[in-house]
Amino acid sequence: MNFDAGMVEGTVRGWGFLIRDNDGDVVMASVDQKLGFQGAELEEAGACLFAMKKALAHGFRKIVMEGDCFTLISKVQRKESPDAMLGFFISDIPRLSVLFEFVSWSFVRRGGNGVAHAMAKYHPVTTTKVSSRNA
Repeated sequence: MNFDAGMVEGTVRGWGFLIRDNDGDVVMASVDQKLGFQGAELEEAGACLFAMKKALAHGFRKIVMEGDCFTLISKVQRKESPDAMLGFFISDIPRLSVLFEFVSWSFVRRGGNGVAHAMAKYHPVTTTKVSSRNA
C-alpha cells in the first residue's frame, strides 16, 4: 500500500493511497481532502492512518506500507512517539497495526510513490465560500 499527503491550492490537505496485489494490479484506491494543512510530517501520518483504516474496513490483513516521508517511516519503525500533535497520530499507528496479521514498513522515494502523491495533490478540490451575509 502506497500512501501520501499533499497540499492542494495552498489551503487544503489531501490524503491518498492505493493498494496493489502481488501482481502489481491496483485493487483499491481512495482520496480524502479537507481544508487546512498542518505540515508535511503530520499530514503524512494522517494519510497513513487513513489508508490503514480503509484497508482494515475492506478486509485487508497483510500489508506492506510504503511512504515517501523518511522521518515518519523511521519513527514508526522505531516506535517513537514524539510529543505534540504528531505524537497522537504516530501512537495510533501501532494500535492499528496489531489488527493486521502482517505489517511491514518501507520508505520509497517520490518516484516510487507517484500515483499516491498525484491522487493526494491533484485530485479536484471543491470548496464553497460562504459570505457572512448568507451564513
